[in-house]
Amino acid sequence: MPKKYFIIILSSLIFSGLLRAQVKISDLRRNCSTYNEWGVFAGANYQQLFAFPFERQYNPGAVIGVYVKKRVNMLGLQSGLYISSAHYETEFLVAHKYRYSAGTSTDTEHKGIFDALYINLPIIAELRPKKRFSFQMGVEYSYLCYLNDKNGAYSKTADPGKLFKKSNVNLLAGAEFEMSKRLKVAASYHLGLLDVNGQGFQGLTDYWVTSSGQLRLIYQVNKWYGW
Repeated sequence: MPKKYFIIILSSLIFSGLLRAQVKISDLRRNCSTYNEWGVFAGANYQQLFAFPFERQYNPGAVIGVYVKKRVNMLGLQSGLYISSAHYETEFLVAHKYRYSAGTSTDTEHKGIFDALYINLPIIAELRPKKRFSFQMGVEYSYLCYLNDKNGAYSKTADPGKLFKKSNVNLLAGAEFEMSKRLKVAASYHLGLLDVNGQGFQGLTDYWVTSSGQLRLIYQVNKWYGW
């Protein structure tokens, strides 16, 4: 075989091999199970304050925030920052002091109505048994950054800023489902571990606990591969 034909054939084989290698690299990248991503989310927050004298019900609020995630095979680690809103109402009327008569509370003013905003920093471990479905568990730090005495009833006798403790730590558990390449939906339950009673109500020193359920729509802004 003449040398020039040998060189042409060898060059063709190398070139076709490089093309096949590029395809394989792109396939590997597309199917890579080690990647990073970040995105934004918004949704509903149903929060309850398990505390006397507040109503024990899940009132509607909202969540909005950003997240970043590291994925390695079936495992993932996620963090981020988000704001959540909550609404609390007292079961009885607001009073400077509570009096007990035949097991009931009586007073002379109005019910307390409060709107709260929290800044939350979660750290979440993730297990993905299926391609589109993940279980999530973690902890989060929650800080009460704003509290509004909506009808001014509590403000007549005390400082609303001292009603609740600012910091809390929550346990959380939930699941996430990928609806498409960019969109996901997630649901989670959050249980407060710390006493948030700031003892603003005179004589009420019991343990106050928060809990909430969240439903979030997630948009993946960017995704990149490797470490």
